[in-house]
Amino acid sequence: MVFDEHHRKLILGSHQGELKIYDLQSGIMTQELEEHNAADGEISFIGYGGEDHTIITCGWDRTIKVHMDEVVHHKTPSQMVKRGKPECHKKDIICGAYAHNLGLIATGSQDCKVKVWDYERVILLDEFIHKHEVQIVHFVKPFPLMLSSDSDGTVYIWVVRPPPPFKPHASHKQCVVMLKN
Repeated sequence: MVFDEHHRKLILGSHQGELKIYDLQSGIMTQELEEHNAADGEISFIGYGGEDHTIITCGWDRTIKVHMDEVVHHKTPSQMVKRGKPECHKKDIICGAYAHNLGLIATGSQDCKVKVWDYERVILLDEFIHKHEVQIVHFVKPFPLMLSSDSDGTVYIWVVRPPPPFKPHASHKQCVVMLKN
């Protein structure tokens, strides 16, 4: 679940891949977004796109979707998806993160990989390998740093590169810190 930028809406995801938006003052459901796959689409990450008024979602169906956060009565939930990418990982996406200031989405998976995506085009920019399945990804705002942790308890802090046209930091993809449990 996540709130919008003004904390007036609550965006919820379910085990069946459903996505619903509720008005916090009235408690009324105001909108349904396009679902992830009902068979294996449990929602594992929801992020709010802030000034872009978008909702970023990831699910166990290995899909990333960027939805419009607008109530448009003549559009179906599938028409509200601005962009997306299926089969982002070989196994289920377990966690995600979004950094508006960097224009990046990160996904962590049971395939022991963290992938960093360009938010605007949903294209792969970087990949970081763990020895065990990834449990947590988080951007250390406002810096170009990303924290990731796996099921063995190992924590990494990586330097990430921003999407084009920005040039990568000289030490991008470098592990700054590694802590073992």
